[in-house]
Amino acid sequence: MSNSSDQSKLGHPLSTGNDGKVSLVFAKLDDGITWKNEFDIFNASTGQLFSQVREGEVGGLTKVARMGTASVNSKFDVMFKSPDGTAQFRCRNKGLTGSTCEILSPEGAILGEVKTEMGFQMKSTLTETGGGNIYQTKGNGVGKLCTKHEITKNGQSIGEVASIDESEARVILGMNFSTISGSRKYDYAYHVTLGSSQENLPLILGRVYHIGHMTQA
Repeated sequence: MSNSSDQSKLGHPLSTGNDGKVSLVFAKLDDGITWKNEFDIFNASTGQLFSQVREGEVGGLTKVARMGTASVNSKFDVMFKSPDGTAQFRCRNKGLTGSTCEILSPEGAILGEVKTEMGFQMKSTLTETGGGNIYQTKGNGVGKLCTKHEITKNGQSIGEVASIDESEARVILGMNFSTISGSRKYDYAYHVTLGSSQENLPLILGRVYHIGHMTQA
């Protein structure tokens, strides 16, 4: 049986395992549209859909960029939505390189910012608006060679983002895999683990999307 935690920053309950830990699977929609990066996020503890990452209309130049070598620098503006379609938060990148992205409420208030260093370990700093906790991610490589990102808060390790394929997703999701994979076609992309559901999920999940966009998961 799982425990339920009311994640106030999302306004949508997140069930955790008996140990209180979070286990989420990012599954990229494989719908034949090569220039879109949209995901369904599943709670591995329950097998239920937790969030949907959707993008609005994309301009012609952005489509061309995403089908070429400039894809990692292309603009994005996506909305994370609960299973019933309620907007949870918005994530968009900015700047010439797209290495910085903002996390916003559905109403447009800035909740935080993610800044990524363009170096070997793809280091990133996640800052909450108004101060508070400082989150960071650090990868074990660069681009598609980077398979894991450690997540820290105020210097302490709290979780991990790991690249996964379908066989690894099958193990993580267990008996729920067949139901999920039967609902539509997916390219399984990431497994996010956190020690607690009380972390700033919009910042962390926004960063995971940012990783997927920059590496074209």
